[in-house]
Amino acid sequence: MFDSLAVAAIRDELQDIVGGRVQRVVQTDPLSLGFELYAGGQRRWLICTADPRRAGAWVVDDKLGQSPAPPSPILLLCRKYLRGARLVAVAQPPFERVLRLALQADDDAVSRSLVLIVEAMGRLGNVILVDEQGLIMEALKRVPASINRVRQILPRRPYVAPPEQAKASPLEADAAFWAPRLIDPKTPATGVVTAALRGLSPLAARELVYRAAGRVDAPAAAVDPAGLAAELERMLAPLGEAGQTDQAPAGAGPAIWRPSVGLEGERVVAFAPYELTHLARWEAMPSLSAAAERAFGEAAAPTSTDQRQTQLAAEIGAARAREARRLESLERELAGAGEAGRLRAAGELLLAYAAQIDPAQSSVELDGQTIALDPDRSPVENAQSYFERYTRLRDAGRQLPAMIATARGRVAQLDEALVHLDLAGTPDEVADLRAELAEAGFLGAGRPAGAAAKGKTPARAGPLRLRIGDHTLYLGRTSRQNDQATFDLARPDDLWLHARGVAGAHVILKTDPGKPSEATIRQAAALAAHHSQARASGSVAVDVTERRHVRKIKGSPPGAVTYSGERTIQVTPAPLTG
Repeated sequence: MFDSLAVAAIRDELQDIVGGRVQRVVQTDPLSLGFELYAGGQRRWLICTADPRRAGAWVVDDKLGQSPAPPSPILLLCRKYLRGARLVAVAQPPFERVLRLALQADDDAVSRSLVLIVEAMGRLGNVILVDEQGLIMEALKRVPASINRVRQILPRRPYVAPPEQAKASPLEADAAFWAPRLIDPKTPATGVVTAALRGLSPLAARELVYRAAGRVDAPAAAVDPAGLAAELERMLAPLGEAGQTDQAPAGAGPAIWRPSVGLEGERVVAFAPYELTHLARWEAMPSLSAAAERAFGEAAAPTSTDQRQTQLAAEIGAARAREARRLESLERELAGAGEAGRLRAAGELLLAYAAQIDPAQSSVELDGQTIALDPDRSPVENAQSYFERYTRLRDAGRQLPAMIATARGRVAQLDEALVHLDLAGTPDEVADLRAELAEAGFLGAGRPAGAAAKGKTPARAGPLRLRIGDHTLYLGRTSRQNDQATFDLARPDDLWLHARGVAGAHVILKTDPGKPSEATIRQAAALAAHHSQARASGSVAVDVTERRHVRKIKGSPPGAVTYSGERTIQVTPAPLTG
């Protein structure tokens, strides 16, 4: 729920505790750290979390409790190096969801400059401790090469900032910028805003469009370019000159923002550093930290579904970390298998020149190669040793590609499970997902709560059945349901939809009683985007093809497919309404 404007508001609020010293560091849950800072005669707690549901940072007044779990590596390092450190600066790259907290630690006449980086990026969120050389010391979530080859988050690796979005800065969006973009009478204006500008969330886009056009669902052609530019300028006004730098403006503080929360009944459904006037009910808040704390730490007890989701999310996260480590290990083995040819060549050279080799040698130079030898073995025995190692690596090289493909499939299945879990609305949906993952061997031994007795298979819900006008649509909410929707319920000429390149639901759009209209296909595509890993984006690419072009991947988990003959459409993620 943090976009770049929310991060900027938090950055400004934190100016009040710059200069404060870190008194305590606690870990409130597996993905959250709390820092007690003493500044201006007050003790305040700074929460920094990588929890996908609330990744970000905010300040609270109440003392934070310590998780009973064993201390994590980053907690131990923060306690070692940050207790007693001063918070000397808080910065944010322009229109990025990243906070950089610079801390100065002095210990036994040794001064260290450290940076705690909070990446408020939803599922990709993280909290990372970086040393003065720019090397990662530790992170709440490690990201090995098996997960991201470009940007690894591992100890002793250089910290690389998240890549910038290939979009325009909101500061550039004047009336002339919007005029050529607000012309399509069918495209939602909110999608145009999020697709064009860097750092603005769909929530901000809806508020802007509402202020400019009087309705959230206004098409692009119905929005006046000058009016939208004026409303955007008003929304960005609290940034001042900070919109062009990574520092807070002089005198910045919570008063220059207008934080609010959006409500459905008594439940907070959104928060922002501006007034949420497009919502039917909203309330002003004294600070964005107060708004965030109300949204994420309300006194009301979580629902049964929330509790089950939280527990299962932690178990899926642990399983994913195990599978990712296994994948990384297999990939290292495969890289080592490339040495097989060299070992064979070394063995052949030792046999060919055995008569010329002194048995006591520890190495020998043959045909320009230096070959290590065991001086306790004869040249022939050394050659046999090389051949044995060659055979092991050769055999491993034949088996490893299939094992790596399976491991990648299991990581992808867990990524998809997290997407489905986030959208689960009932305890039964969470239970179905848990049972499926237990059957796949991802969860620990023991039958999940509520499971059937041994020898019986509990009844499972099938794919969700929906209607768009005259057309039936099926939506998979687990990997098994994806498989069922695609291969059991769809006919060859039905349409299959899936968000491109990310985990998510399979959506089947039935083609009877006739070919769906383009508007119906776009509705189905928006639903597929909403039920995908990219649902927080303003614009998502969704592939559409006939079911006949979709094939199972042999040996892969349920729901893993390959397809062809697709076309790709850009849509704004949205659930079905009405």
